Formats: sequence, C-alpha cells, structure tokens
Amino acid sequence: MEDESMPLPEASCLMTVALAKKWCSCAEWIRLDTVPFSSLARDCGTLLGLGLAQNWKQSGRCLSLNHRALSLAVSSIGLYLMYSLSLPDKSQGLFYCLVFVKFTLVPLIVMVVSPGLVHFFSGKMKKD
Repeated sequence: MEDESMPLPEASCLMTVALAKKWCSCAEWIRLDTVPFSSLARDCGTLLGLGLAQNWKQSGRCLSLNHRALSLAVSSIGLYLMYSLSLPDKSQGLFYCLVFVKFTLVPLIVMVVSPGLVHFFSGKMKKD
C-alpha cells in the first residue's frame, strides 16, 4: 500500500514577514516585533525573568509605605529606560535574542533591583 499522506508544508518562523513584505503596500509598516516568534521570545523571557526574580527576591525585607513609593518611582524610571531602548533590526537572530534578554530583565528590575536599591540606600542614610 502506498503512503498517500499529504506532504507537510515547509514552515519558517519568519514566513509571515516574507509574506507581509511581498503583499503589503508600505514595506516600512512591517516590523520584526509584530511576528509570532517575537511574542514567543518575549513571553519566554518574561517567564524566565519572573522565575529568576522570585528566586532572587530577598524575603523578610519589609519596606514601609515611603520605601514602596520610592521603589515604585525607581521601577518606573528603570522600565521607561528599558522600553526607550530601540533594538537593532538588521540581524533577526540578534533582534530576537535582545527581545528575550530585555523581557527577562523587566521583572528583575521591578521585583529585585528597585527594592534592593531602595533598601540599600535607605539603610546607608539611616546609618549616617
């Protein structure tokens, strides 16, 4: 008996970019951050960042309301700086690696770095 199964179509992670550039009237509307692989890299980076932040978060450190407000301000500034960075789109591999790293750092900034900085500098000020 002959195998008459349908051949599998060749799938590429960037197939949608090629099709969009082929059929879109304005090629500058096509960006690498709108393809499904970019959202996969973003989500995987966020999950890794959340796991690392949960593991590195120092428990037992209780911050007062003022320290929490200051931590919120530091986090907001850090996130603004992270999102203002533009990623190079010349190399697709580099772009997706940087997307992964960027979204891994976001939870770390909010959950570990900002409260740690506030705790560190407020502790130094109290000792003086």
